[in-house]
Amino acid sequence: MRALASSSSYEDYRKYDIECDNNEEIEHRQRSPKEPHPVLSIRPNPSLGNIDVLVEEPDRARQLLITDLSGSIHYTTDKVYATQNININDPGVYILHIKYNDKTSAYEKFVILE
Repeated sequence: MRALASSSSYEDYRKYDIECDNNEEIEHRQRSPKEPHPVLSIRPNPSLGNIDVLVEEPDRARQLLITDLSGSIHYTTDKVYATQNININDPGVYILHIKYNDKTSAYEKFVILE
């Protein structure tokens, strides 16, 4: 049985033989130090105004901001949940910015259509 495990490099993977009861292939990848933040996604993108923000580890997050490309803040909160529904009324391109407790950040671009 072969499994993939990550090494200290984000792109570098090593193969290890492991014993298992069945013959299924197992793939395992631990988060690398170069991946400072958990998964963040926005659905749907593009949207007509209502978006769902999905944060993998919301307990690590301390603030969520949504700005337009000029830097104007359209939404902010200090309470980050695993799933948040947010309504943005003005069409345009926006940046969702999540600040984490360990002083790292995650960004995701999304579009609101007319």
